[in-house]
Amino acid sequence: MPVDPLVFGIEPSLPSNSKIWILVATSDKDSKISEIRNAIVEARFENVVIDKELSMGISRESFDHVAVVCDSATNLTPFLGAAFEALRPKSKISVVCTTENQNSSIKIQVTLAGFINISFPVVPHGSLIVAEKVAFSSTETVPLKLPSASTSKIDDDIIDERSLLAEEDFKKPDTAACGVPEEGKKKRACKNCSCGLAEEEAAGVEQPAAKSSCGSCSLGDAFRCATCPYLGMPPFKPGETVKLNSVDDF
Repeated sequence: MPVDPLVFGIEPSLPSNSKIWILVATSDKDSKISEIRNAIVEARFENVVIDKELSMGISRESFDHVAVVCDSATNLTPFLGAAFEALRPKSKISVVCTTENQNSSIKIQVTLAGFINISFPVVPHGSLIVAEKVAFSSTETVPLKLPSASTSKIDDDIIDERSLLAEEDFKKPDTAACGVPEEGKKKRACKNCSCGLAEEEAAGVEQPAAKSSCGSCSLGDAFRCATCPYLGMPPFKPGETVKLNSVDDF
């Protein structure tokens, strides 16, 4: 005897050309598929796909109704996820369980899968839950109203370093006043010299005149001893101030 398609949650009010996908997840799949086919023929639905396993070739949002037939409320998550992807917006899913008292457990899984408007039609035996997919597409993009970036300046208590300086700090020191020579005297660097005159004086310090121990230093290298500080210098007159080069040759 043919089975009423309502037992599988398929509404007879659906047009005969509606695309229906039935997933069989029972232990006796072959006998259940035969039972389902009889119900489909009785209801005169023309475009029905019946699968014993999840098919990878199902197009997204291409079905008007999906029915999941099971004999327990366990391991329904992959079937419900596939059904959600395959259903068009606002289309319905029916979960048919051949055992009693499975509504509460199935309802939780159907809700977590994203379905809404869950109902429990009365059936002669087993459990039946019918739910609806949301009205918008799962691939639909929605523009987000992001808050505009704040243009207000944040007071982070940063102190301007220039505000710590006095007007005198920005004035260039007067280098001309450093070491102004008095009349008849040589120009000397002041105590806090910053113009470079002190460095020039330090570099130009004269070496003290070397004293000759042999008395022949002024005659030239031919008459000088091996340790004479005037080696390599030209002859000079006795008593003449001679500047010695203190830089080593190596």
